[in-house]
Amino acid sequence: MPRESEFTPSSSWCPEPELWEAYDYDSTEREVTDLVAAFVRATKPRLVLETGTSYGYTAEAIGRALLANGRGRLVTLEHDAALAAIARTRCRDLPVEVLARDSGLWTPMPGESIDFAWLDSHIIQRVHELVRLRPHFSAGAIVGIHDTGPQHPVHELISKLQLPFPRIRLRTPRGVTFLEMP
Repeated sequence: MPRESEFTPSSSWCPEPELWEAYDYDSTEREVTDLVAAFVRATKPRLVLETGTSYGYTAEAIGRALLANGRGRLVTLEHDAALAAIARTRCRDLPVEVLARDSGLWTPMPGESIDFAWLDSHIIQRVHELVRLRPHFSAGAIVGIHDTGPQHPVHELISKLQLPFPRIRLRTPRGVTFLEMP
């Protein structure tokens, strides 16, 4: 598997990107995917949302975590139908529903709330997803947002939101932020 340093240069934010791995320039770092799956294992969510499925590596990890939990399902949204088909094959036999659609058109079924979310769609769209979906998060839901390092526009957009709830920013090569919804 390629080293993240092939895709992300060293910086003061993350001086050793070679310590991380990624399947490709567009996929989440493997270690971050493992962390997302660990959050799912630890929090036992009923409904998980992922935006930006890509090839489905993180969706598969979330699906395996849900299977190990013995409960919950993942709805993952990918606007590219070809990538959604690849992810659907990868996640077969897991509690994962891969939808080929824009994340701006999806909301949970009536009576459902999102217990965990992984926002990794188009880089600018992630903040809009957070704001739009906020009423649909359960109390205490964890929301992870990928690519929040200072080299990405999401970093500045999240800072401007002045979010009033707890957050953890991790200095991974691409940056990741986890929020706890009130």
